[in-house]
Amino acid sequence: MPEISRFFGIIIRMFAEVGTPHHTPHFHAYYQDDVGIFAITPVEMLAGDLPRRQRLLVEAWRNFIRMNSRMIGADCRKDNFRSLFSR
Repeated sequence: MPEISRFFGIIIRMFAEVGTPHHTPHFHAYYQDDVGIFAITPVEMLAGDLPRRQRLLVEAWRNFIRMNSRMIGADCRKDNFRSLFSR
């Protein structure tokens, strides 16, 4: 299962689940022995259980990624792709 991010003891993973009943794009957040499954849009916990603080951190991480991916996408569309790696 590919690891997307790691912060404050939380591990974010995303993978394809072939043959499962999931219909919503989602990712898994792991913190110690707890697991939360979050929808990508809108950001909400679909299943599992994470402590409140870690749940809020995961939601903030997702919002941060969404904001930055828009900026990166705009840079790529402006043919500034190489500038992303020279910062």
